[in-house]
Amino acid sequence: MRQIRKTVHKILKRHYRDEDAAVTVEAVLWLPVFIFFFALIVDATMIMSGQAQALRVVQDANRGVSVGLYQSREEAESFVKASLSRLSPNAEVSTTVSHGIIVTNVVMPSSDLVASGLLNNFTSLDIRVGAQHLAEF
Repeated sequence: MRQIRKTVHKILKRHYRDEDAAVTVEAVLWLPVFIFFFALIVDATMIMSGQAQALRVVQDANRGVSVGLYQSREEAESFVKASLSRLSPNAEVSTTVSHGIIVTNVVMPSSDLVASGLLNNFTSLDIRVGAQHLAEF
């Protein structure tokens, strides 16, 4: 019995000293953190990219109203909605023309823009984009 105990003790002692799998264990522990961080970066990038695209569409619409390409604010709003429909189907658009200033505002839910949806804090935000343009007519 004593010999068996010595043998088991020797095997366990050798096993505890063995560090061959230490890197694997660390990788398994850190992998979820890296995946979470990567998802955070991807979601933030998608939101910022969507905001930049929406700003460009809003500026194009304001310029179109300014030079007479669109005859009414409804035409400009429908252009913006159609241009943003693939990016954010739930976008709300409002255009006003007052005292020679064309103002267009877009509100998009960030849930339309995020890729992973892992972070609930991002999906509850509203992304607001607005631009003003001096009418040239």
